[in-house]
Order: sequence, then structure tokens, then C-alpha cells
Amino acid sequence: MKRRLSIIRYFVPFLVMFMATLLPNRLWATTVTKTLYLNRGDFVAVDTTTFPAVAFNETATYDITNARIELQVGDTLELTVINTDSLQHDFSIKGSSFAGLALPANGTANATIPFPDAGIFIYFDNTSFPKYVYLGAASMITVVDQQPDQQYFWDFHEFERDRNFAFDTMQFLQWGNYEPDYYTVNGKSYPNIDADSTAKIRGVVGDTIHIYLANTGQSVHSVHFHGYHLRILYSSKAPEEVNWQRDTAPLWPMETLLLELVPDKPGIFPVHDHNLMAVTGNRYYRNGALLFMEIQ
Repeated sequence: MKRRLSIIRYFVPFLVMFMATLLPNRLWATTVTKTLYLNRGDFVAVDTTTFPAVAFNETATYDITNARIELQVGDTLELTVINTDSLQHDFSIKGSSFAGLALPANGTANATIPFPDAGIFIYFDNTSFPKYVYLGAASMITVVDQQPDQQYFWDFHEFERDRNFAFDTMQFLQWGNYEPDYYTVNGKSYPNIDADSTAKIRGVVGDTIHIYLANTGQSVHSVHFHGYHLRILYSSKAPEEVNWQRDTAPLWPMETLLLELVPDKPGIFPVHDHNLMAVTGNRYYRNGALLFMEIQ
């Protein structure tokens, strides 16, 4: 009898681990509490040019990088949004059944939001769309059902300096004349983005690397990878392309992608927008949407 119990005690941990690999992730779902602040501030571009902008941050201090929300399939998001602005705003989630949240001026709003399915969702300020999205008030919610070796996050955006000043003073400019000056990833342009550990890919040959992409700007971006082909795991714009492999991924405004990279060789390789104007900042080349991957 004692021997039987000792055998059972020996195998129970292995049985639990085995069952955990078979059970769906939703059984481990939790409630995630998150507080966001809608802030106004001055965006500082790569050449130190400044212009007014808006962002969702994790504190009441404006930051050029919007807060990202990371969840697992089946999680419930307990969300509090604090509007530090003197104007009323809005919180919406594209691709979700969530009805939206009104943000009173200098006020607070709360919501409970379930996420039963995997995906990448853009949350944004829907007020006078796309005005405040363009001004910067948008980011991504990632809902995953598997954990890769590594994961990185790229939020593509762009700004036209004069348009920011016009919108800030309640003027309107026709979108047909849109000519952005600055292109960013996670609110930063090259070379500043090179210091962002959530964006700069560092890996080893054979790693499984997932890259979560969102386009919160108003331009179409064409994300081109040197050195590798990547597999599309999720596309909000073209789900029929899942499992396609390519080295260039079109990224449309207010759409998202999940790409899988399994490097087959070491090296340092660039990733950039195939529209080379997007690799500039105030017309200076390489001060735009450019990143480098380092694979050992």
C-alpha cells in the first residue's frame, strides 16, 4: 500500500503537467484590471520638433507611447479610463462587440469587457473619427492562446505637423491633402526605436518569434522584412491569408496582423516600410519607420 501511494505521488505532478497541455487556455482565464489615462501633451519628434498630440497612458503624465493591453483567451478586462482633458472623449474597440465608453470631461468611466477569442484589437478614441486616432489616441489589445519563445509589438503611425496644430485649435484640414512629416513605431522613429526592447527583435536561429502589428495611422504601410519570410497567423483585414508566407506585409489603417518568424540564419537584418518616404522624418532619410533584427 505504501509503495502504491509513493508511486502515485511520483506520477501526479507529471499527470498534471500533461493534462495542462491538453486543456484549452480559457480554463486558466483570469480577470485583468487595467487603468488608462487619456492625456494631452506635446509629441517630441525624432528631430526634437514638437506638436500637440493625445495618448492613452498608464499614468496621468503624457507619453508618446500609448499603453498596450495584453490578455489571454477567455480573460475579462476590468477597465477604468480617466479623462484628464477638459473635453469629452470616447473609448472604443475595433473588431469587438464592446459598445464603447463615453469619457466625460475631467471624469472617469468603467467597463467590464470579456475577450473569448484570440486576436489583435485596436482600442481608440472614436470622437470625431479619425481626428483623435490621428492625434495619437489609439493602441492595441493582444489576446493570445499560445506563448511563443519571444514576442514583439509594433504600432505604426504617422503625423503631419501642421495638421496636429490645426486639429488642436478645432480647425479641419481635408484628408486629400495628407502629407505626413513623421513616421513612427510605438511612438518612436529610427534611431530612437532601436532602444525599445518591446520592438527590437533579438533572437536565436530556430526561435519562434511572434510580432504583433497594428496600424493606428491613416496611411497604408507595407512592412518589408530583409532576410526572412514570415507566416501570417492572424489578419483582421484579410483572414484568408492566414498561413501565407511572405517577406512583405501590407498593413491598412485601423487593421492588425500577427506574424510568426522562425529565423533560419544569423545576421542583422532591417525591417522598413516599402514606401521609402515612411523611412524619413521631416524628409530626412532613415529617421522614420525602420527597425533592425539581430539574430544569433
